[in-house]
Amino acid sequence: MRAELFERYGIAGEVCAGFGVAFVSVGAGLLVWSDGYSFWWASGRPCKPWDPAYAFHDARDIVTAARRVALRVEALQLPRSGAH
Repeated sequence: MRAELFERYGIAGEVCAGFGVAFVSVGAGLLVWSDGYSFWWASGRPCKPWDPAYAFHDARDIVTAARRVALRVEALQLPRSGAH
């Protein structure tokens, strides 16, 4: 996910992994995590004010998942580090 986001969209991220889960931080307010089977991130559409909804995508389709995360980065207006 990290490589796909940077190579296609110029979005830098930091990876942290442990306990069977990996996280990619792509900016303040957006964290993507994966268990190897799926990716999850906050969708921005809260079910309730205290209960955010999450988007998810199959980890076998990194290209589409990265595109969806890039759209979320754009919606949040997070800075990119070298947009292509």
